[in-house]
Amino acid sequence: MRGPLIAGALLTVLSGCGGGTEASSSSTPSEEKVAAPEGLVCADEATPVDPPPDLPAVIPLPEGTVITSAEERSGRRLVIDGVAPDDFRTTLTFFQDSYAEAGLELTGGEVEERDAESDFAGAGYRGRWKVTDIAECGDTRIELVVAPG
Repeated sequence: MRGPLIAGALLTVLSGCGGGTEASSSSTPSEEKVAAPEGLVCADEATPVDPPPDLPAVIPLPEGTVITSAEERSGRRLVIDGVAPDDFRTTLTFFQDSYAEAGLELTGGEVEERDAESDFAGAGYRGRWKVTDIAECGDTRIELVVAPG
């Protein structure tokens, strides 16, 4: 019963993060590209934005990740979208191994054929990551929410 609640909570959090299919008039070109309904953007086509200055150094991202959107929300939450230039399984293994090595305990996650997600907590932070296969190019979309805690 806990799995559906966690999945529902992730959808609620992520749906409030500007991940809809329509770009607002205040969105940047990179947000419009990421939100396009026809598919996900591959790393070599993604428009990068600067990493948020408040992104904790303890939160690992795969080498070569292109951050495509980043914003701070209430409660000092950082909401980050990006694309890793690696296949889904490589990116998933990175998150599973690197977060554990950083002292971030993974809980409440699940792995499916083309996507995976997990909550994490430790080192003074809590949050959730989700990785999704981009079949068109073999890259992986990353969605990350991190907050103090």
